[in-house]
Amino acid sequence: MSIDRRTLLKGTAAAGAALPLGALATGPAQAAPAYEIAVLDVNRNNVCVFDRNGAFTDDRIKWSFNPGWGDVLETRFRDTTNDGSVFLLAGGGPGKGKGHAEIRRRADEKLLWKATFDNYPHCVERVRGPGAVIVAGTRTDPGKEGGSLHLFAPTNGSISSLKYLRSYPFHQAHGVLWDPLFGLLWAVGGTALRSYRVEGTYQDIRLVQAGEWKIAGNGHDVQPDYTDTNVLYVTDSGHVYRVDKRNPAAMEVSSTRKYVKSFSRHRSGEGVWTSAPQDASNPFGTSWVHFRWPSAATQRPGGRLYKARLVETAYQ
Repeated sequence: MSIDRRTLLKGTAAAGAALPLGALATGPAQAAPAYEIAVLDVNRNNVCVFDRNGAFTDDRIKWSFNPGWGDVLETRFRDTTNDGSVFLLAGGGPGKGKGHAEIRRRADEKLLWKATFDNYPHCVERVRGPGAVIVAGTRTDPGKEGGSLHLFAPTNGSISSLKYLRSYPFHQAHGVLWDPLFGLLWAVGGTALRSYRVEGTYQDIRLVQAGEWKIAGNGHDVQPDYTDTNVLYVTDSGHVYRVDKRNPAAMEVSSTRKYVKSFSRHRSGEGVWTSAPQDASNPFGTSWVHFRWPSAATQRPGGRLYKARLVETAYQ
């Protein structure tokens, strides 16, 4: 179920050529919507939550957390039946190619589960229902081989019962997202966007690949469009793709901005994104969180922001 790059780019023809992020802002200025954003700062090795409409300065931090183990590359907020509201973290260090993933209760930050890895995890997701956790490990240093999706499953309904089951090879695996509407796990890395079914229960859970579609290369992020449950946004080193889950092969190039590390769309219709410098001088990001529809930006002084995540427990 793959397509070549020429087919992939056809999706932009009907709407015109792809534009840089922010270039589609039209009409009179509107007040920015009110919601919370979590920024992952690799300079400070922490996650900080801010109001979208306020300054991203130390005195405006609503909540922050530093796991104490190095580059913080992912966070998710999820509600669970047995453990309440939780937050998930993944990232690198200490040491080349090493990394961690963990889940903590939001109310008191109690550690519920953790795991260590040898291939620099960039993302973690929890599958609602079966309670499985999938960690995207990117590579083993030196080089960029060794990418995998690592599957953990519970022995009962609690997060603390998670145990490692197996790993599924996925070159340069970077992003994973659970889709409750279609019952699929979406994963991106290298030149592929894939979907997986999560089958079985407890220690019999397994991933079964359902589809694969080509992207240009170095796939990075997959996130929901909270205005449309049929749509995902996927990024790679040179593009942001708008993907209709009903027909991923017809994905559209939404932007040709390089090095976009994260992109999602809030239910207000506003897009939120981060990127590395366009001269590739640093792989982790800049001090800015950017917005689209309309175009705007907010700086986190002294920050190096790898991703910006909506503080949202819904999967889509």
